[in-house]
Amino acid sequence: RQYRQMIGNAQALLKRDDLIYSASLNNGVFIVDVSDPNNPVDVARIETPGDALGLAFSGDYLLVADNYEGLYVADISNPAEPRSVGFYDTPGNAVGVVCDGARAFVADYTNLGIYDISEENFVNNSDKPSPETMMLMEAYPNPFNATTSINYSLAAPGWMTMTIYDLAGREIDVIMDDFQV
Repeated sequence: RQYRQMIGNAQALLKRDDLIYSASLNNGVFIVDVSDPNNPVDVARIETPGDALGLAFSGDYLLVADNYEGLYVADISNPAEPRSVGFYDTPGNAVGVVCDGARAFVADYTNLGIYDISEENFVNNSDKPSPETMMLMEAYPNPFNATTSINYSLAAPGWMTMTIYDLAGREIDVIMDDFQV
């Protein structure tokens, strides 16, 4: 058996060819060459702004569920010199990610986010609306009566889930779970 000690806590692993990508909590992502399993070699480290918890590949890109920093995207076409190319600010803390072509599915404590990760969208995503870009107006009457109105607006058409929680954070009811225009 060979053991590779790393700084931080390994949270998730991916393998591509002879490289292991290890999400290491607050130490980002380590890239390790394991072509000789008896002599693993550090290739690079990707410093992410949050806590790297989950990993997924999308072509030449590595997607990192980066906890409170959302979804981080790095170009790994040259694994020895990975570079940051974009991110998505998810509504909650991103803890897991999987990919399906041009979509990323992100678990972030508050919901399942589905993001368009086509290259033109995430490489220059600063002007693109993200799913959390919305307005939720105050419920009225407040405090709630037998009937309460909640108004909202979305920056772009998309799937909308609205959930009611009690003061202890327990889910009471899902009052909307539908595509909204």
